[in-house]
Amino acid sequence: MSARTIRGQGDKGHAATEVLLKARLVREHWSLVISDVRKATEKKFHEGDFSSEAVEAAIAGAAVRA
Repeated sequence: MSARTIRGQGDKGHAATEVLLKARLVREHWSLVISDVRKATEKKFHEGDFSSEAVEAAIAGAAVRA
């Protein structure tokens, strides 16, 4: 297996982990995955009109909000 193939598999694993984590956060509250909550509305969230939080920031934000 080449280094390029391994890196590609790692990227896919990271993306899958991010999606699963964010899905779990959305079950708690939709705003946990939004990067700028001040500009966010639930309507914009459902329309896909938002910037998603980075994984590390989403985890930190969820811990602070808990």
